[in-house]
Amino acid sequence: MEVVKGFERAIGKPLNWEYGPRRAGDGARLIANSEKALAKLGWQKTKSLDQMCADSYNFVLTRYNVKKTEPEATEPEKVAESEKPNETAS
Repeated sequence: MEVVKGFERAIGKPLNWEYGPRRAGDGARLIANSEKALAKLGWQKTKSLDQMCADSYNFVLTRYNVKKTEPEATEPEKVAESEKPNETAS
């Protein structure tokens, strides 16, 4: 669910999804822990989940030349700070 919510924040609107039966080859459980990767492999993450979702979304838009739609925010607090107009710019 964390990844779904990350993509919803990146896109700016809810995704249309539903739970379904597990497909052949699907893992029974998926767990990601960057702290364990750091301890065992010396690998350290450089981006948050939200940044990775936004990068992935923007890659698909660019790769497939898709026009980005405006978010359907219904309440001002749902609009991300980065999407709010810069009042100091002229």
